[in-house]
Amino acid sequence: MGIAPSQATTAVRTRPTSVRLPAVRRPSVSIVMATHQGAQVLGRALQALIANTEPRYELILVDNGSTDGTAALLDQVETASVLINKRNTGFGTASNQGAAEARAGNLLFLNQDVFVHRGWLPPLLERLDSHSRVGAVGPMLLNPDGSLQCAGAMVFRSGSTACYGEGDDPERAGYQFARVVDYLPAACLLVQRRAFEEVGGFDGEYGRAYFEDADLGFALADRGYRSMYEPLSKVTHVRGTPSEALLRLAVDNRTTFERRWRRVLASRPVSPPTTSAGGEATDVQPMAK
Repeated sequence: MGIAPSQATTAVRTRPTSVRLPAVRRPSVSIVMATHQGAQVLGRALQALIANTEPRYELILVDNGSTDGTAALLDQVETASVLINKRNTGFGTASNQGAAEARAGNLLFLNQDVFVHRGWLPPLLERLDSHSRVGAVGPMLLNPDGSLQCAGAMVFRSGSTACYGEGDDPERAGYQFARVVDYLPAACLLVQRRAFEEVGGFDGEYGRAYFEDADLGFALADRGYRSMYEPLSKVTHVRGTPSEALLRLAVDNRTTFERRWRRVLASRPVSPPTTSAGGEATDVQPMAK
């Protein structure tokens, strides 16, 4: 595990562009977005970010070897820091690259297919600042149809994971209060930079995707930090359909995760065998990146 600037990137550029971000001298948060083959959604996601976010952030974009025009789109974003990898280094490694370039004391990891809602950022920052041992905070994740995608995530003895309330009505009372959770999906994840660096960032061993966010949550907890779900912040996560290769990687990464954290997982409940949309914990496939 570790965070270091990449030697395999070309770097920051600013040009007259069609996507104008606010220029912030002293950002309170550095938003890191790892991109890959995101040309169809990225532009709209960036417009939502600009429209719905106070000018208190910097944006760091790290492209992982896209061949669909994503890199050209990134070249049109003014004032953002842009790193271009020649190959797909994986979500965790690319996110660590972006974090190494950050100026702020808080890091916000945001997927290329996440559409933030108005007022989404202040509740996350307020929750993170509420106690020195709050290491990470995540919002209510919604599906495009308005149903609940994730209100914090749980981990079971086998290493399997589940999102609390997936598919349910997000207005139900059980999802309206902040609470400590096992981990938070990296689709939208605010982390104390100091805590992130203390645990070495995302672990590159997980490769392209899956379980690096669960691993981070456990690593933070191992150092005494809490991960908290904050329902006053809401974002919509589109998600994609994972390929067979990614599903196989998810299975392999679950094995890696279970082996690494077996001592901690031994005290966890056995995962329920069925899926429920009523807020019950369920044994589900890892969330698509």
